[in-house]
Parts: sequence; C-alpha cells; structure tokens
Amino acid sequence: MQDEFTIAPVFVPLLTDWYKQNARALPWRETPANPYRVWVSEIMLQQTRVHQAIGYFERFTKRFTDIASLAAADEGEVLKLWEGLGYYSRARNLKRAAETVAAEYGGQLPADYNAIRRLKGIGDYTAAALCAICFNMPAAAVDGNVLRVITRVCASEADIADPKTKRVIAAALRPLYETAQNRGELLQAMMELGALICTPKPKCGACPLLKICKAYALDASQSFPIKSAKNKKTRHNLTVCIVQCGHTYALRKRGAHGLLAGLYEFINFDGHLSESAAIKALNAAGLTNLCLCGEKTASHIFTHKIWDMRVYYYSCQKQEGFFLWENPAKVALPAAFKKLLTNQPDL
Repeated sequence: MQDEFTIAPVFVPLLTDWYKQNARALPWRETPANPYRVWVSEIMLQQTRVHQAIGYFERFTKRFTDIASLAAADEGEVLKLWEGLGYYSRARNLKRAAETVAAEYGGQLPADYNAIRRLKGIGDYTAAALCAICFNMPAAAVDGNVLRVITRVCASEADIADPKTKRVIAAALRPLYETAQNRGELLQAMMELGALICTPKPKCGACPLLKICKAYALDASQSFPIKSAKNKKTRHNLTVCIVQCGHTYALRKRGAHGLLAGLYEFINFDGHLSESAAIKALNAAGLTNLCLCGEKTASHIFTHKIWDMRVYYYSCQKQEGFFLWENPAKVALPAAFKKLLTNQPDL
C-alpha cells in the first residue's frame, strides 16, 4: 500500500501558495498560534462544521480564557456552554485534560507529542495537529479532509475506513513535513483544501493540485476516496414525559457514563408506553395529579443509534418526586430533549 502514496515534492509549494491567498479568517488562526485556542478549536471541530463552531468557540474562550480557568471551572458550566454542539464527552474530556495540564505542566500545553497524546480526549490526529500548528513539529496529522486530498492526488483505492490507510498516509506525508519550513501551515493548507475545494463533490477547476492529481487525470475525482459501508444505526424506542409546574420542569441528571453522560434529561422510560402506562410509571416516581396536555412522536439521530420517541406533555400544580425542578434553559439539556420544547402544547 505504501507505494500507492508517492507524493511529488511540488505538492507543498503548490498547496501552501494557494493557502496563503485563500485561507479563511478564523478566530483560532493566530500568528503565533495560541496552543489553548487551537486545542479548543480542534476538539470542537471533531464533530462540528466550522461555521457552526465559531460562535461556540468565541463564547467558550471568552468565558474560559486559558487552560487554568478551564481547569478550575465547574463542569456544569462547561457543559452548558457546550449545549447544542453535541458529543458532550468532548467537553468533559477537554476539562479533565485541562486539569492535567494545569497540575502537571504549569498550565501550558507541553511541546511533546507523547505528552499531548496521553491527555484525555486527544487522539493521534489532534496530538499531531497541535504539534504541527502550535510548535512547528514534523507531525503528520491525518483527518477526513487530508484522507480525501491524498487519496485523490494518488488515485488510491485504499479504504479510508481502514485504520491502516490513515497510518500509511501519515508515513507518506512525514518526509514532506520534515522538510517543510512551516509545518502548521502545510497541515492547515491540506485541511483547508479538503474543506473548500477537494470536497465530496470536488471543485477541480479551482484546485492548485490539478496538474499532479491522478484522480483528475483519470477523470475520476468523484470515484475517490473509497470507503467501506458503515454499520446500520440501531433504533431504540423511548417514552419521554415532559412534566411542567409553572416555569419549571421535572428534570434528572443522567449517569456518569454512556450516551449523554452527566447531562440533564426529562423523565423517560424504555419502550413506547401507552398514556395509562406512562401515568402509572410517573405516579410510582412520586408525581401525582397530572394533567395530560398533549402528545406527539419525535426522533433523534445519534452517530450509532436512533431514538424513536413517544412524547407526553403534562402539567401539575406542585413540585413532587425526587427531581430537579428547574428552567431547562439554566442546565445542560442535550438537543435530543431540548427540541421537544419547540411547539409544545399550551399548558
């Protein structure tokens, strides 16, 4: 497989010259790079598009201006600022890693790949990206954008869903990083090209690598990259009971592990319960004198599963049961539940 990824040295000047003229002005792109801000941006961008992340990034870094302030923060406040971005384990891991950096490295991200890689929530790509962008180290970071660019330039039929492909491409890129003067610029140029030009539906006419792209020469740009099919998402039936008392709702905190760990939720039960069965379950939880105000169905798609929800809306006259009675706007409520408040029936 290694022989598939022979990359001409001219790749670097063609790409970086294009980047200097076309790079987007993004709030985490500073000269010199601020390791903390780059770190936060890389974590946010793992599962979020750039235009969606910008507002969250600016609010997050305005509140937590450096590693020390994030390390000292209350986790609930961190999760609240992350609300809407999803994949909340990113926020929890970012805070835990900040605590480690504050305790072991004086609040400064270490300029060491292995030390960064050991931090909670940081994988091979993020560690390499931080090393290249922040410390100009010859670490080849390979994400989806880089995979797409390189497999097209080389017209490689390697499966990008195979972890081996990522390792082989990183090895092929390493000599280019070792000779490049600005490693961070090279990395960001590849990511920018993948985000703006070498997209799933490529804009080949605007690509600076047109003359050396083997996929383009074969008139087969959209045939690459090759990716094996994903496993089908599993479906899970859920009954959600939204119980309102005045301006507050009955909420509870999810467990410390698993999907949406540590976030708040409305009362819910496995399976699709009839309204009478839902009432019995709520009575058993200490909620009485409930008035049904409406019901609907909804769904929410996660990475590996789909929730099919039967939703009941209730009002009550007093706060009962062992629940947190709070305005949902004041706690970290995941999108799967938060969207159920849109167009809810009048209580």
